[in-house]
Amino acid sequence: MKRIVLFAIVLLSQLTMLAQNPCGPSGTPTKWPVVNNGRWLDGSTWNGGTVPGHNAIVVIPSGITVKVKNTVYTAVSNCSTADPVVSPTMKIYVCGSLSFEPSAKMNLGCLSTVYIGPGAFLGSSNNNNSYKLQIGPAVQWGGPGPLQQDTIAGPYNISQGSQGPLPMTLDGFKADNKVAGKVTLSWMTFQEINSLEFGVERSTDLNNWEVIGSVKAAGTSGSILNYSFVDMNALSAPNVFYRLKQLDADGKYGYSGIVRVSTRSKGRITLYPNPVVSVANIHVSEGLNINQSVQLFDFSGRIVRTIAVKSGNLIQINTDGLKAGSYFIRLIENGKTIEQVSFMKH
Repeated sequence: MKRIVLFAIVLLSQLTMLAQNPCGPSGTPTKWPVVNNGRWLDGSTWNGGTVPGHNAIVVIPSGITVKVKNTVYTAVSNCSTADPVVSPTMKIYVCGSLSFEPSAKMNLGCLSTVYIGPGAFLGSSNNNNSYKLQIGPAVQWGGPGPLQQDTIAGPYNISQGSQGPLPMTLDGFKADNKVAGKVTLSWMTFQEINSLEFGVERSTDLNNWEVIGSVKAAGTSGSILNYSFVDMNALSAPNVFYRLKQLDADGKYGYSGIVRVSTRSKGRITLYPNPVVSVANIHVSEGLNINQSVQLFDFSGRIVRTIAVKSGNLIQINTDGLKAGSYFIRLIENGKTIEQVSFMKH
């Protein structure tokens, strides 16, 4: 069976992706390492006592079991309006066991990935499908979803829109759309056996995928190899998604994780100063219009304030009445979130 490992090159909210196979002997700890057998929502399970949140990279080490009880996070019904505070997107590497108790539910944000490594397990203490793992708006395991089975043994990958036994180990790739009308995808491998090609697929809704090209793979190699593909006809849409389909010479295949790019420039926002003492200045690079509004959320996801906007580039928000802590500013247009930025209130 072919084995190919993509070197991690995507930076997620100041977290460095693992450069090695996280379930291998050289896997390194992350910001959310598991330190004890325990339940997902118990702080004592995690180093530092903090339960994983948005953009977390989680590794459950070999020999450790983390249990899911009741409902973890909030289910997503629409990716375009998903709230990352209560429905976080994350990458979970199961090198030990992730076990669901009866009726337990884990709801992860869109573009999340759960990788079950060799010798690792995703399972449940019962087998009546009352448990479920949901990524984005769809159940991916248990419940009424497509994976009607009790225990999954690795290597196995579950993500939104694709799941299955892996003829490879994929660890990420990146997309760059700095040049108008073009999106450059790049990735690298440091080991390939019996590989044939990388198919490049594109989608605007995470359900319907089109093949837009392919890149010939090396076949067999033990060296670090760099690959790239340029989408010369990038779609003009608020969000465009890409994934790789890696094909072996023997016909086996597997999918990478999914990356998203935004092809719209209007609405880019910056906030200063950060941390904020009394006034938050919000600058919108391409200007504001009457169809937009600004919403202020506390870290629990509660709307604190909604502000109607006028034309111009700058909004100022008085924060004297806010408690110290973390907050989110969202720019909303016609009911949809365009951009989001966080800040600390001192």
